[in-house]
Amino acid sequence: MRVQQNYRQVQFEPNIPVNVIVRRMNYFCAHWHNQAELLYIVSGSALIHVDGEDCPLREGEMMFVCGSEIHSIARSRDKCLLIILQFDAEFFRSLFGAEPCRFNRGAFARDQSSAAQAGFFSPGSLGLLLSAIVWEYSKRQPGFTFFISSLALRLLGQLIRGGYLTLEPPLTAPRYESIRRMNVILDYIGDHYRENITLQSIAREVHVSYYYLSRSFKEVTGMSFREHLSQVRVQKSLPALQSTKDSIHNIALASGFPTARSYAGAFQSRYGLTPAEYRRAKQRPSGIDEPPPSVTFSPDGSPSYAPANNADDLERVFAMFDTAAMYAARANIHNPYGSMGGG
Repeated sequence: MRVQQNYRQVQFEPNIPVNVIVRRMNYFCAHWHNQAELLYIVSGSALIHVDGEDCPLREGEMMFVCGSEIHSIARSRDKCLLIILQFDAEFFRSLFGAEPCRFNRGAFARDQSSAAQAGFFSPGSLGLLLSAIVWEYSKRQPGFTFFISSLALRLLGQLIRGGYLTLEPPLTAPRYESIRRMNVILDYIGDHYRENITLQSIAREVHVSYYYLSRSFKEVTGMSFREHLSQVRVQKSLPALQSTKDSIHNIALASGFPTARSYAGAFQSRYGLTPAEYRRAKQRPSGIDEPPPSVTFSPDGSPSYAPANNADDLERVFAMFDTAAMYAARANIHNPYGSMGGG
């Protein structure tokens, strides 16, 4: 069976309805998965492109991505440390049923930046809930699975009561077809990135209009076709750089680049260092944390989610929210009007 290259398989531990990922993010190209996820910027900034919208996020801001929405993540400038909270699809369906959800990004973005928004239902208070979920997930004290479930429910409850997360009618046939078609196109690129593919050749292969494809590609993925193809090729080249002694020239050609020069230019534009510099850095005992700390690779070279949750990044989260002091004070984190409910 052919694996969809832009689809990400997300695994969950038994009896835990969420995945908790704390890590430094460089870039993750356009992809989709069945699970809804919440992205919170601990430090730095990032540009989230989801459902045709660019959503710039700064420190202390977050974004919710509904299941099956095509999205990409890019660091804006400084190193971006973020919390990714992924909700198990079955857990989500048990709460919302089969109806798809809609996240009101415009209202949430306005309220995030509004000083008038404060208190139990404010976007800012969600960060405290997230820090408690990260704490329970990492410390794993007795009863932690129950605490995580309770905190996840409360977080979703705040989003619903604030009017940010709502049920929406099933997708119209044209909208469903548009999403399905773009997934097929991204999948085709993942399968054929080594070849000399163009928008025209893809349009012929997947039986869509070239004019539709040229108009909709950047709208959905947040970048041009050439930019996306270049990023896919660079990502696919990383395993060879890390684990083989092949020349940079051969790796460039095997990844679909016409020359080593074009490969080096795309690589440096993407990561800020050349392929040779990256290879040398990875061979040092200390290595480097990028590129890209947000991506691990399966044997065929395709990227996939994998939690990092290293001690330094976790401590950064706990320090930001003073989570240890909150637990030491035995704060009742399930009391909606307690210390975690206020602004």
